[in-house]
Formats: sequence, C-alpha cells, structure tokens
Amino acid sequence: MPATESKPYRMSCLELRGGNDAVAYPAEIAGLAGWVSSRPLSPATHGGDLHYLSLCSRGELARVVLADVAGHGELVSAVADRLREALRQNVERFDQSILIRELNDAFLQGAEGVQFATAFVLSYQSKLMSCGIPTRDTFRRCGTVRENGNGR
Repeated sequence: MPATESKPYRMSCLELRGGNDAVAYPAEIAGLAGWVSSRPLSPATHGGDLHYLSLCSRGELARVVLADVAGHGELVSAVADRLREALRQNVERFDQSILIRELNDAFLQGAEGVQFATAFVLSYQSKLMSCGIPTRDTFRRCGTVRENGNGR
C-alpha cells in the first residue's frame, strides 16, 4: 500500500523496502520518522542512488542504507539486487560489522563496469536507545535503587 503525504508508511516486522527506482513518501520505522525520496536521472527508470529500510522480527532493530553507485541502468540494478539480498540475510543480526562486510562483498561481486560505490549504513536499536536520566527500574536491575531529591 503506497503511503500518502499525510500518512507515513509504517514498516512491518521483517520488512525490507527499497531499491533504485523513483519513489517519494514519508516513512516510520521503529520510532524513526523520515522522508524517502529518489529520482533517477531521466530517461532512466532506475538510477545509481540506492535506498533500503529494514526492520527485524521484533521491531527493535531498524536499518537505513543509502548508497551511490557510479553508473545506471541494468549494471546498477544488479548491484541493488545484491545489496537487497545481503540486507535480507542480516535483518535479524544486531552485529552491524558482519552486515558491512557482506555489503562490501555485494558491491565487489561482478563489479565489472562499476567504478566505485559509497554507502551509509545506520542501525538503530529502539529498545537500547535512551535519552535523559535512567529510570528507577534501570538502577533496580543493576542491584541498587538510587533516588534523587524529589523521590524519583
């Protein structure tokens, strides 16, 4: 179901979305909100800018991958397919280092004609991220309860 400008597309658990085709939509993934926009250079329908969003089965680990591959057309589409497969195989893996190695391998496989590629990978673990002062329960799990001056 395509998202509209007023209603963001919400990622489902174990979903992998993206590619190198023309898209423009707002999206939400594990508490992150953003705008996905990609427009290949005319007249091509698929370009060298790749984008992927993924969410693990528990909805806790979200990934955003942006890549720029020198080239266009079928050559870049083959790279996009290999990147998608590497992400699919690692959607549940919290250790990003393995994913980065596999993405690098995906860029290098059959790289004839690809001069270079750059990528940005963001992994966001919603259950592990926190801002501000830890809650009382956080200290209790560590074996000690500390209270500040106002009883919290």
